[in-house]
Amino acid sequence: MTLLARGPLSGYDLAQRMKRPLGFFWQAQHSQIYPELADLEEQGYVFHQVIVQEDRPQKKLYTITELGRSALKMMFLLFPALFIFAACGSASAPQKAAPTPTSVITRTPMLSPTPTLPRVPSIPVHFTTQDHVQLAGQFYGNGGTTAIICSHEYRGTKDDWSDSAPWFAAHGFMVLAYDFRGWGESKGQLDVSKQDRDVLAAIALVHSRGAKRVILLGASMGADISLIVAAETPVAGVITLSPEYLFGLSNNQIKAIFAPKLFINSQNDGFADDTQQMFQNARPPKALHLYPGNAHGVAIFETQYGQDLIARIITFANTYAPLE
Repeated sequence: MTLLARGPLSGYDLAQRMKRPLGFFWQAQHSQIYPELADLEEQGYVFHQVIVQEDRPQKKLYTITELGRSALKMMFLLFPALFIFAACGSASAPQKAAPTPTSVITRTPMLSPTPTLPRVPSIPVHFTTQDHVQLAGQFYGNGGTTAIICSHEYRGTKDDWSDSAPWFAAHGFMVLAYDFRGWGESKGQLDVSKQDRDVLAAIALVHSRGAKRVILLGASMGADISLIVAAETPVAGVITLSPEYLFGLSNNQIKAIFAPKLFINSQNDGFADDTQQMFQNARPPKALHLYPGNAHGVAIFETQYGQDLIARIITFANTYAPLE
């Protein structure tokens, strides 16, 4: 986990790093590394994404979770005491052969099952589309060179992101959540055929605020519209929660997207098949993750996998649109 704390790595990457300074003490084989990673993932210390690479085999990229970081800190606190204890024991019987050490990994108690939502600046904003519709939005954070634009689902509003956007902003991203035309505080009439113009206006707004790269993040309807825009407009990446083949989204548009894509859904969601089909049709780089259960769109944030989802989104953004 110490290596993963420095950044996401594949099992192969971990094996290569363990051949260097760590290899003086212990060299791990691939057959040892992957079972350990699976065990750490089961305990909630790490998670993985499947990365599809063009002309190369797909790989699993592992990332440490907040729970994993807490466990790592605990180990660092306990290690000096264990080292001193072992040293004292060996000094009292210098002639006696030391027994073979046994490594025991236990679960670290979750001191904070529901992490506290970060406190970040949040200000309302209004902006206008090219067809003169005024939209309402909410900026989170202190800005940044990478912007994450959050598009809500059908019958939703920008407030759908109020429990997740602060996490992205706390990691240095400029975050904009907004209401589609005809929804929430935005003006105009509800017209799905024109909602791509709302996303384009949001992109123009964050660029005017200093963003150099844009990640589109959408839920359900917002995911579909984000994919439609990404098929025609250069962006750094697209993250979709429970996308479906609705609201005008087609296979040709999925295939036309060159930007990296992360498809997220629940295994028993009514549109899980659509999400998996999109993943199959999309060109690399792409990744897919399905959570247990049937939560749809932003409702996944409200499940026990909410923090895992937030970590996946941040990892994706850091990988394909790193902050300067």
